[in-house]
Amino acid sequence: MVYINLGFAVILLSMAVLSRIFFSKYKGKGFFYPLAAASAKLIRKTVLFDELRKTVRQSETMSSRSADNETEKRLVKVLENAFFMILVLNIVLIAAGQFTGVKEGSNSIKRPETGDDPVTYSISIDKGGKHEDYSMEILPKEFDDKEFNAEAEKLYQELDRSIKGENRDLDNVSMDLTFPTSNDNGTLEIRWTTDEPEVINSFGRVSNRRLEKAVRVGIRALVTDGSHDKEYVWYATVVPYRETHWAGAVEEELIKLEENGRNDEYVVLPDKIDGASVYAGGASSENTVCKLFIFGIILIGIYIFAVFNRFHKKGLKRQEELLRRYSFFVSSLVLRIGAGLSVKETMIRIHRELKENDPDSSLYEELNYAVNGLNAGRDEKTVYTEMGRSTGVEEYSRLMTLICRNIERGNSNLLELLRREEKDAFGMRKNRAKKKGEEAAEKLLLPMFILLVAVVGIVMFPALKNF
Repeated sequence: MVYINLGFAVILLSMAVLSRIFFSKYKGKGFFYPLAAASAKLIRKTVLFDELRKTVRQSETMSSRSADNETEKRLVKVLENAFFMILVLNIVLIAAGQFTGVKEGSNSIKRPETGDDPVTYSISIDKGGKHEDYSMEILPKEFDDKEFNAEAEKLYQELDRSIKGENRDLDNVSMDLTFPTSNDNGTLEIRWTTDEPEVINSFGRVSNRRLEKAVRVGIRALVTDGSHDKEYVWYATVVPYRETHWAGAVEEELIKLEENGRNDEYVVLPDKIDGASVYAGGASSENTVCKLFIFGIILIGIYIFAVFNRFHKKGLKRQEELLRRYSFFVSSLVLRIGAGLSVKETMIRIHRELKENDPDSSLYEELNYAVNGLNAGRDEKTVYTEMGRSTGVEEYSRLMTLICRNIERGNSNLLELLRREEKDAFGMRKNRAKKKGEEAAEKLLLPMFILLVAVVGIVMFPALKNF
């Protein structure tokens, strides 16, 4: 996993360097900016970019071209930060993968503290030009008698099914047995002992390499809940080990070294065992590195989602504000068009009124953009159509479509249609106010319930005290 992270980091850095070479116009920016810009160019051709542009356009008033540029600008910024986070993540994972528990300057391995998980170390064995890697599991430091007696637990019914481990049965044991220390819910404890600890130790490890014939071993499990004890007994027949590998004797010695030093902080390995050179490698950390990698990727995904979700929420808030002002906007159109003004003059008057009274509103931003377009000589239909799309609100889009159609056909019945729209807008405003009131009432239910409990407690306390 460490090499994968290293390779990924090298590829990412190489891509960043190459992008700076081929996209020279971005050299004055950040290190990952050219790579982010190139990636954004590719994403711009996809459906994802269209969705992002829609979200960004809803958050602010802008033209289609401005929306494209703004979306690309924000996407580049997010990708630049994401690439940097990915590089940092890989550096952290590489550093985590290099951590070992080997004591510097010696052939000793630091044993995990009591209560920690076992740690697997890679042990290198060299003899006569041959090399073998052995994964050596270092169990935590053993408890003293009082601590050990408080740790083990399990039920007999579960043990009877699982104790044989990978062996076919207890009458032909050649591999380690399964000695769990607790049951599933932690209510019972199990304390293990055997008649022949040199053959089967209290952890279920079978040492049969030096056996000349089969040995029958009694296994006892004391199940207790702290105040009650019950002992169950099994008998296992351990058969002699058949060595098939040149490093088997060395591995047996390593197992014994680990077993005999469980009260020590370090497991000291000899330089040679049976003529084979032995030296400690690093602790296996693949599982931790994988978890860190997945966690880092999730964090990066959350960051990207949070950035665009902020734009989405901003757009929703802006649409809600536009909906609140819709009734005012339609009423202002009816009032001024009814007074004989044209649609263009009406838009300019409403814009001027909002500039004086509410220049921070989203409706003013939309009208400001539209009026600037009208003053610049742009076609009215084009300006009104863009305004309807830019708001992202169905009511404004429908209203602008109605105005555009009447500009094409003449304004003979526009005022009548606007008055109908005014009535509908007023009805929608009342419905929204009613819905807001219901939501406010629902939010008050919890405080009211808490207050009720407090009042009942105050009333009942004197009675309960004198009871």
